[in-house]
Parts: sequence; structure tokens; C-alpha cells
Amino acid sequence: MRWSMIVFLGFFTACAPDEPNAVDSQGWRKIQEFGPAVQVPRDGALRLEYGVTGGAAVFDADGDGDLDILLTGTSPKSPTRLWRQTTNLEFVDASEGSGFDATFFGIGATAGDVDGDGDVDVLMTGRLGCQLYRNNGVGIFEQSTDFLAPKCSSSATFVDYDLDGDLDLFVCRYADISLNPDKECRDPAGRLELCGPTAHPALHDLLLNNDGNGTFTDVSVNHGLDRVAAAGLGVVVDEFTGDDLLDLYVANDGYENHLWVMGEDGLFTEQAAQRGLALNLMGETEAGMGVVSLDVDGDMAPDLYCTHLAAESNTLYIGKNNAFLDSTAPLGLGVASMPRTGFGVVARDFNRDGREDLLVGNGRVTRGSSVVLPSLDDPWNGMAEPNDLYLRSGRGFELAPKDPVLSEVGLTRAVVAGDFDRQGQLEVLIVNVETPSILVTPPKTQARELFVEAVDQAGHPVLHALILCQSGDKIQRRRQGISDGYASAQPPEVHFGLGASQLPAELTVRWPDGSQDAFQVEPHITRFQAQKGSGR
Repeated sequence: MRWSMIVFLGFFTACAPDEPNAVDSQGWRKIQEFGPAVQVPRDGALRLEYGVTGGAAVFDADGDGDLDILLTGTSPKSPTRLWRQTTNLEFVDASEGSGFDATFFGIGATAGDVDGDGDVDVLMTGRLGCQLYRNNGVGIFEQSTDFLAPKCSSSATFVDYDLDGDLDLFVCRYADISLNPDKECRDPAGRLELCGPTAHPALHDLLLNNDGNGTFTDVSVNHGLDRVAAAGLGVVVDEFTGDDLLDLYVANDGYENHLWVMGEDGLFTEQAAQRGLALNLMGETEAGMGVVSLDVDGDMAPDLYCTHLAAESNTLYIGKNNAFLDSTAPLGLGVASMPRTGFGVVARDFNRDGREDLLVGNGRVTRGSSVVLPSLDDPWNGMAEPNDLYLRSGRGFELAPKDPVLSEVGLTRAVVAGDFDRQGQLEVLIVNVETPSILVTPPKTQARELFVEAVDQAGHPVLHALILCQSGDKIQRRRQGISDGYASAQPPEVHFGLGASQLPAELTVRWPDGSQDAFQVEPHITRFQAQKGSGR
């Protein structure tokens, strides 16, 4: 279904709130730097994978209740690092002896309990495929030797697509570099530059079914994934077609995007073009990097925001009647994003006014017109950019003034947001390449916020549960996913800003199996665990 731009603009004019955003974006605080920085190999080459590394997983690695940080590495000189939280928001490097392969060139990561033992396991994507690591319960990981997901991969997510109670796996694959791993690309001046994905053959993505014991079977062909090769970089899980079944949206770099819709027969079909999600408003492909699902218009249905290259705007697709329209320009997100290259993105209510904002991590993949960070080697010294925060306003979104902490110039890839110390306040991990990654926190306000974890009867997260929150006459929608953004694992929780409301928060949790529970959360509570079967 397609609708006219005139009708669409009228809808948003009627529904936009009148009051401006009243909370200043200034005042972000840096909590910790994580160094040494992740660096690409200094081997005289500029390989395709060098431009897309910079992933992270934020999860409880050691079972102590707070969140730890995994940063993907690229070589023995810049290996994968595990940062363990020891006290409130203080992290120590626990990489030595953690079990991760120091020789693996990683790109992204995701996290979930694949074998049902209660411990969070890790999947790392990389230049030669994926590696699966099982957690022994105290934060020591052992590589699974029987796991196979070959060729260059980027983002991935665990999802129980068949609703059998265990976590299956979807892997975005980027390009087949195996045929010519040392391929060189050059800019118009004859200088070496990073190759784009079309310099190598395209790949189809992978769907791997969990056999029930943490081993996986490739079922990609069964679902038709082998029929559409592209260059996948971002994936998000939500229900995009109004049938209460979980679907997958993939942001592709230079190819049409994909929407894998789950049918009543238990099989996925690709429907991006017919639902308005394959191309932008002009009918063009874009360089899809990161992607996030959010509810911009408050209709209790998901919309989608994708990050892209400089000179292409990041793109916002608004859903209506199970179809989508590129609504980037009328909502103030077009021109503002065009000068920079977006990768990671998170949708969170950073000023707690009841509307989700957008934080985009930027960093070029081509040389800029000038050197930005002289301390870095060529070409990285000309690729650094500031990050962008888009706050909700009556007209849609507005680019916030640059904050010296949040917008510190760098080459940002993944961005992860969550309540890292479980104290009911939002923190953000900004993952940089060539400069240290940082953990930051938004300005403090008097507005309320609430974190909700949807868990099963054993207390384990239920991925992709839908959580609705009503406080007063306002209802908000969130999906408890882990893959929003780029090459990263978000913590399995949702965040609500409740403004000045002092009323109880009324929660409705819709579980993936179709059942639901209702809970009431008193105003003084900032963190709540909604357990399946224990609500009203």
C-alpha cells in the first residue's frame, strides 16, 4: 500500500505535540575510556573489512548482575577485549584468559544463552565468518568447534523465530572477500582507499536453527535466503506486518534492503519492495549501515530508521497499514544527516519526555577534505566525525547542539545504550576505531525514567517481548531486542521516559507465544523485572 505525501504530511501536522522540547542536550559526562584503541592492521593495505570493524556486545558475562563490555578486535596487536564491571560503572580489562581468539579479525558481536544453561554466550562476526563462544558461568569462554557460518559477516542477532524456546540465529553477510582478499581500490587521485562492497561478490544472509542443545543447522535455503544476495550490515527484529509474528529487517550497503516476513507456515518470505522498505523515496538504493526500530508516531506499530553514507541522508520509514513510506524530510532528518556517515544508532528517550530520540555514531569510510585528527595515520586522520543527537520536537526531530563529550570527533561504529550498573539510569557506549571507546551518560533531569526487563519464570530474558507502558493518558511501545544499531548486542531491556508524571506506570507485556501479562509499577521504582506468568 502506498499513500500520498500530502495525506502523510497532514497526518503528522495533526498529531505532532505543540510544546517544544524543553530539556537541554548539553551536559553529557564521560564515565570511562577503554584503551588501547581498537586498530586495524598496519600491513600497507586498505581491505574492505577495515572500514566496518568496531563492534561490541554489552551483557552480563560473569553472572554478577551488572553489565560487562566486549569490544571486537582485529589482530594479536589489537585483540578482542572483555571489560568486566567490578563496582558501579568501573571496568577492568579481563581479556587475558577470557578465551577469545586473539588472531580473529572481528567485525561485530551478539550475545544470548544458546544452550539454555542460564549463562550468556557470545557470537562474533568477522572477515572470515563467525565464531561462537560458550560461557562457563564465570565469564570464561570456550570456542565451539562445531559451529560453521562462513565468509565475511557483520551484524547478527539471536531470535526464537520458530517459538520452540531456544535461540536461533540470523547472520548478515557482507561480501565474499575469499576470492580476492588483497584486492586494492583507489580514489580518483590514485591513492589507496577502502573498497566498497560491490568490489567483491555479494552474499546471501544466513538463518541458523538451534537444534535444542546449542548446536545449529543452516536452514537458509528452506526460507529462500539463498535467492537474494546483497551486502548486509544491520538487522533488527520486530513485527512489521500486523500479524503478531516476528519479522527481520536487513539494511544492505548499496543493495535493496530486505524484509523477511514470517508466515503462518513458519517460513520467511522477502517483502521489502512491496511494503516500501527496499529503496528510499526517490527509488534509490542507499548504503545501509545501522538500523533501529522505534515508534515515532505513537500508533503502537514499528517505524524504521537507517543510517547511511555522507551525501545520502539517513532514512526514516514510517509504517501505516503494514506498509512504509520514506518520511525523512518532513520529519527534519534529511539535510541534517547528509554531511556525515552514520553507522551505529540507538533510539532512547535521552531527555525522558516520553518520546524516543536518536543517537547516531558517525565516521567516514573515505578521506575527508582535510585532516581532522593529526595523531592518526593516513587515511584515518581524515575520516573522523562528530556524532549526532536528534531530539524529538513538535515538528519531528531536531539536531541537538554539539556536546563536547557526546560529539567528540572520532571514527564511531557501534553504539550501545542501557542501564550498565542496574541503578535505573541510562548510559551509552560509543565504540570507536583508532581512538579509545568511551562510556558516557546523558544530562541529569528531574524527569522520571523506567527500565523494564521481560523475563521467563527462571529469570532469563525473553528476547523480543513487546512491552507497552501507560502513565496517565500516554502509551509508549518498546520491543525487547538486542540487535538495534550496528554490529552490536544491546542489553535485553527497554527504557521509558515518563516526564513529570507521578502516576503508576501500567505495563502490558505481550510474550512471543501470544500470551500477555499486566503489571503496575509505582512512581519511585526506576527498574522493574516483569516475569512471565506473574502479572495480572
